[in-house]
Order: sequence, then structure tokens, then C-alpha cells
Amino acid sequence: MKMNERCPVCGQLLDLEPGFYYGTNMISYALAFLMSIASFFLWWAIIGFSFEDNRLFWWIGINAFLLIALQPPLMRISRTVWLAFFVRYSPKWMEGDVVAVERINKEQMANW
Repeated sequence: MKMNERCPVCGQLLDLEPGFYYGTNMISYALAFLMSIASFFLWWAIIGFSFEDNRLFWWIGINAFLLIALQPPLMRISRTVWLAFFVRYSPKWMEGDVVAVERINKEQMANW
């Protein structure tokens, strides 16, 4: 759950403003939805679905377990994608070309 204050490579500040990462829930939801769709089609291709036994319920249980177990990596990926929306890559990052913070409140940093 802990994030670095700055990027260890380029020095970019990662907490740009209070509440910056609130939008990551949309990214995380989309990733979880895509993972559920992929597991559904994989289960369908390998095992199949039937109303005569409990295969559907087994898929629901295994998918729920996977979503819970993979929450930390999904959270990291969603934060990275969200940050990439607002901080563009600069080829001059080695010279210190990083996005400056518009406003910062030290008391509210990492308060997400």
C-alpha cells in the first residue's frame, strides 16, 4: 500500500495533489472486468458451462478468489496507468525534465 514520494529513477513527484489517485478506481474496475471476461472465456474453452452441475458456481468462486488475490497488483497497475494520463514521458528526463507540482499540501500527502 505504501508508495514512494518520488520516482527512484527520474525524481518525478508521485503525489501530485490531494486526492490525485481517487480516479484509479475506474481503471481498477476496468482491469478487474477484463480479467473476469478473460477467465470466463478461458473457463468456457477448457471446462465449459452447464446448468446440470456446479461448473458456473465454481467459476464464480475461483474468479472471486483471483480478483481478491490479485488486488495489490491491479491497484499498482491502475495507479501507474492513472499517473501516465497526467504525466507525459519526456525524453529529457535525465536532465531533470519532470512535471512540477501545481499545488501541494504537506499535511494531506498520501492521504488517499
